[in-house]
Amino acid sequence: MGFDRFAAKHAARESMRLNNPNPVLVTLVYYALTTLLSVAISYLLYNPAIEIVQYAAWGYEAEEILDFILREHRQDLYLFIGMQFLFSIYSLFMNFGYTSYALRMARNEQPGIRHLFDGFARPLRVLWASILMELFTLLWTMAVMLPVSMILALGRVDALSAACIVTTVSMVTMFAVSYRYRLSYYFILDDPDCTARQAVRRSKTTMRGWKWSLFVLDISFVGWSLLSGFLGFLLSLVLPVLITNVLAFWLMPYYFAANANFYDAITGPSQPSGGCAGPDYDYHAKNEGDGPQPF
Repeated sequence: MGFDRFAAKHAARESMRLNNPNPVLVTLVYYALTTLLSVAISYLLYNPAIEIVQYAAWGYEAEEILDFILREHRQDLYLFIGMQFLFSIYSLFMNFGYTSYALRMARNEQPGIRHLFDGFARPLRVLWASILMELFTLLWTMAVMLPVSMILALGRVDALSAACIVTTVSMVTMFAVSYRYRLSYYFILDDPDCTARQAVRRSKTTMRGWKWSLFVLDISFVGWSLLSGFLGFLLSLVLPVLITNVLAFWLMPYYFAANANFYDAITGPSQPSGGCAGPDYDYHAKNEGDGPQPF
């Protein structure tokens, strides 16, 4: 069974068209609860980055700037770090919620704004799954970087070239390895009994042979992303910085719904054609034996 990228994207657009409330409205709410909230927190709290940039522009050394911040703003710095840590966890839950919303929308279940908070219904599994994905990605990257670093050292490559090579290889490795775990959230959503560890393992197993297809699906949105960024730049010249372009709010649910269709397509949806989900998808008719089995 192959993956039809064009059918998946077409089904995603159809699901968006039929969904009520409008996915653009839901995405606006998600944006307000994440990006705008982050901006508000940064505005209300002391932000050391502002002073670091300011004093560095005035010619102060790094040690002097750090000593000043720790002496004059120690408590503010601790509060800023603590809030950033809590907000990063909050963002994980909200990202999971948006994934849940997009999956339900792609299946024509008519989800609403309340599904953005699905991550808070299973916080430990979402948090642990996120930690495992980051940890495994880091370990794989280190496993690749160790021999690369040894080869560069033996080859007596100059420091600047070695740094560029190491940085490039590490970024490519992390990007490639991340595709192994892209389906983890979906397995947690579909199986109430699935643990975080099982979800990560199922994603790794399911993605064997499918990473390139998902990569091509991602690449197919690059043109839309560039157009959205250019439009946002033009609007920023005449509108307040917090008012971004509506194309971005349309593109986000489109991308997430297409990814949800990818998941449904390769895990065996109920349609006889074996294609992606969409407006005619009947999730409840899914056969018991379909999809990967628990480990």
